[in-house]
Amino acid sequence: MRLTRRTLIAGAAVAGLLDGCAHPAMAGELSGADLARGHRLRDGGFPEPSTEQHTDIAIIGGGIAGLSAAWTLADAGVAFRLLELEDETGGNARGGRNSVSAYPLGAHYLPIPNPEATRVIALLERLGIITGWQDGKPVFDRYQVVSAPEERLLRLGRWHEGLVPGTALSPEDRRDIAAFFAEMKAFRDRRDDGRPAFAIPMALSSTAED
Repeated sequence: MRLTRRTLIAGAAVAGLLDGCAHPAMAGELSGADLARGHRLRDGGFPEPSTEQHTDIAIIGGGIAGLSAAWTLADAGVAFRLLELEDETGGNARGGRNSVSAYPLGAHYLPIPNPEATRVIALLERLGIITGWQDGKPVFDRYQVVSAPEERLLRLGRWHEGLVPGTALSPEDRRDIAAFFAEMKAFRDRRDDGRPAFAIPMALSSTAED
């Protein structure tokens, strides 16, 4: 969007009018990474250390990757130290709880894994999200499964249902989108028929001797 002098003045006028309207204060706080700590870590200036601690394994950061590593090491009986800059671990996967319900603060869902994602399936079993197996397929705890959200896309000042806009597409865009969905259908057909999901063209798999 191009910001012109006219739109800037109009926006300031509207803001002035709205500022005079009575509205209740909203309780809450901003959450996220502590910028001051990050800048201090970048710029330095820390006092001299008063003690030293030694460890064979140090995990830097308690996000989902660091916590997964810590969980695996703890199960194996391996000693380690986990270092976290924030007051709480979890990173983008953190959540909270208020008087109404629990809520996510970042990444909060995981697509149902394909059969090839054996490590993800094993993790979900450990967490109790997979409660058993039926006909070779995992059974998920229904309280942990959510419906797919309705997606909408804002383009050229209009909302479009789904992630592909229905208007304002060039002919080339339409061809590319149609080709993409055709390839996805072919992928699903190959998978459902038990064939390799990806077909590798011979020209791409030839060796240097060819």
